[in-house]
Amino acid sequence: MSLSTILEKITEKDLLELATQIKLPASPVVDRLFPNIKTEYLEAEYIRLANSPTLPHAAKIHAFDTEALIGVRPALEIVKIEQLLVKEKINLTENLQRYLSRGVRDNAAIDYALDDMSNMVRSVKTRTDVAKFEVLTTGAMTINENNVVVSVDYGVPAANKVSKNWSNTSYDILGDLQTLTDAAKANGYPYNKIITSTKVFRYFTSNTGIQTAINGTLMAGILISKEQVTTLFNSLFGIDEIIIDDSYYTYTATDGTETTARMFTDTLCVLAETGSAGDVGVGLWGATPEELNNKAFETSGFQNFIYLSQWVAPDPVATWTKASGVFIPVLPTPKGIAIVTTT
Repeated sequence: MSLSTILEKITEKDLLELATQIKLPASPVVDRLFPNIKTEYLEAEYIRLANSPTLPHAAKIHAFDTEALIGVRPALEIVKIEQLLVKEKINLTENLQRYLSRGVRDNAAIDYALDDMSNMVRSVKTRTDVAKFEVLTTGAMTINENNVVVSVDYGVPAANKVSKNWSNTSYDILGDLQTLTDAAKANGYPYNKIITSTKVFRYFTSNTGIQTAINGTLMAGILISKEQVTTLFNSLFGIDEIIIDDSYYTYTATDGTETTARMFTDTLCVLAETGSAGDVGVGLWGATPEELNNKAFETSGFQNFIYLSQWVAPDPVATWTKASGVFIPVLPTPKGIAIVTTT
């Protein structure tokens, strides 16, 4: 079977189904904190999600047979939306020719081609995970890659970004947490989650003040568990969960080398107010230009976050496949997180 015949067997329907069925990279922490949703009306949905009041507003008491006062809509604080078009393409013709020249059978060659497509979809998803973590840990998103320069400030107050010497075992970590959580409660954003790394969590377990609060003065220095720390933080500050993320990803550096990096910077600790589902924000996806052009959104838009497309280039002759997605992280309550940089 020829290359062209093999590629013809991969139809547009196959691409739509493949994008739906591909098992995306496991990102349990960031996908829980920023669950993914998709909409055809990206800017309108962004504004709706960002306009979410936190403190309850009391209505006025009225006498019977009097006109109701006109309500006041909460002030809308949103950043200028910057949609990110994340995409990657691969020349399937080159890959298939290599497979066939090494004795791979026709059906197996199709499987190899589908594997290439799956890897591209996963690459797009991974880049959006990195964006979510950047917003969570910096309160901003800065893009400077592939001729795209974008800087978005989500409005996390400067007072919510602090630097503390938590690596010092005698430092008053509990005092810092008390100050941060008291301020958050007064502003209507009671923190209930801590997101951090194993490195910072070890600052908690080795801290003399925390050890003493859990075991007493005579038992200071005795190893303490995550459950004990969580119980203490819950009783003192209302923190009901400590989430630890030590995941890594790879990317291609500007010099072309494959580089490994952490998703969550290991010197940070983020305190956050989460919703009932444990979410801090939303990973908001829109329809890609190709998706809208092919009317694919009308049939499968709420299933496919990432869209696969295929085309033939005439000179030189090559069949390209591209995975793409339109994405923006949403942080509805930027005052609802505090970012601690440990030193």
